[in-house]
Amino acid sequence: RLLVREKQTDYSTWHTRYGLLLWLSLIVLIPFDLATIDSTYQERSKQQQEQEEDKSQKEEGGHSSLSLVDSLVDIGKKYLHDAGPCRDAASF
Repeated sequence: RLLVREKQTDYSTWHTRYGLLLWLSLIVLIPFDLATIDSTYQERSKQQQEQEEDKSQKEEGGHSSLSLVDSLVDIGKKYLHDAGPCRDAASF
């Protein structure tokens, strides 16, 4: 969440963003399914089951949270447009 809230135009904290991006790059190297460490996975699974059981139920704006993988991809894409060293860290 911290990396999402960081402003890309704040050049005084680029080192924080760079370190966080490098740390996130280690997560993608985990040799097992990321769903096992994704805290939102079970919540999304329950929501999907409830929606399938009761399709007539009012939709509440879809899923409120992205999966871990989706979040990592979105953050990586966001920082690939950066002109500084954060682009290098996001490319990992």
